[in-house]
Amino acid sequence: MNINFIEQQLKQRMEQHNHNQWGRVQNDSRDRVTRLIYNTKTWEDLTNNLSGFDADTRDYAIMRWTNFLYAKATEYLFCQHDIVRPEKNKYHKTIDFYINGIGYDLKSSVCPKSFGARCNDCDKQELVTWFYENQSRQGRFHLSNRLFIVLKHWRQRAELNLASIAINDFLDNYQKEKYYNGSNQCYSGVLFIGFNKP
Repeated sequence: MNINFIEQQLKQRMEQHNHNQWGRVQNDSRDRVTRLIYNTKTWEDLTNNLSGFDADTRDYAIMRWTNFLYAKATEYLFCQHDIVRPEKNKYHKTIDFYINGIGYDLKSSVCPKSFGARCNDCDKQELVTWFYENQSRQGRFHLSNRLFIVLKHWRQRAELNLASIAINDFLDNYQKEKYYNGSNQCYSGVLFIGFNKP
């Protein structure tokens, strides 16, 4: 995987489409309409492929494409570390990779508004619980082990060098931690990107 190329495409997206709006509520039917994102490698191709769509659908597809590229890049960065191995089935619903044998799904998000500036200085159990309780109820929903990359600003999805530093620091100091996700215990963890250390 060419991380520099992905970063370049994400930066072009941020420069030419400088807003962070889904246009519509995320759900499975809208995901089906915008499946073209999975086979679109460049920002230029994406904008060309979306030229016939209405504005809301274009925004929706751009957000999905941005998140998809960032997810693939960060999964790759995790899997470069000695204690991580990838999940062989790329369609696995709840596992992207294993850290010391424990399977994790990786998610990224900006800090929830309700946590404000204290996001990286809050109780991690509270934050993890919030993410589990506020996840989509569509096909992506599950309560298994998850790691959360929490960004201070959505534009940091184009800063893969920041992600690489945070991921390596997390893995160099990895300790498995159990959290209560609302119905049972799971292994989880939080990586903060773009925040000052508390």
